Amino acid sequence: MSHVSEFFSSYPNFTLNPDAPPTREFARLRRLNHWEDGDEEYVEARERFADAVAEDFNVAYGTDINNIDHWHALCHILGVEPVPESISACRKAVKSKHVNLVDLVYHQDKVQVFPSIKALAKYSKKQGKIFPKDSAKAGGILRYLLRPILYGGSHSNT
Repeated sequence: MSHVSEFFSSYPNFTLNPDAPPTREFARLRRLNHWEDGDEEYVEARERFADAVAEDFNVAYGTDINNIDHWHALCHILGVEPVPESISACRKAVKSKHVNLVDLVYHQDKVQVFPSIKALAKYSKKQGKIFPKDSAKAGGILRYLLRPILYGGSHSNT
């Protein structure tokens, strides 16, 4: 069971649609519970959700920025060819890619690399796939893929 699935299972009155992006499902959970931005329950749920998504990324791609195998796996998924030999070259290649992190974690077969942050932002907003930026677990390799995206008046990442 993924960390996100565990998160949603903590809400017994919510039935998760496993085919929907988890970010859309979180928005649906918010509507179901009538949570407003400042609500304590919403803030706590948002933090736990962000941590769960980051943990799923970490399970899929690792956290050790000094592990070449983690970087090589990510380079393969992102279509970096040839795959660089060094970690620093891998980091540089990964930082140059603009990819939706929700797709990267939950739909690896549908990962699209965008030519710009603007194109990535347009896709992410339209699809409702905004990766939560505020997570204590968002470190290591994940930091190299976070991109600022203006969404709903706040600064988010994908």
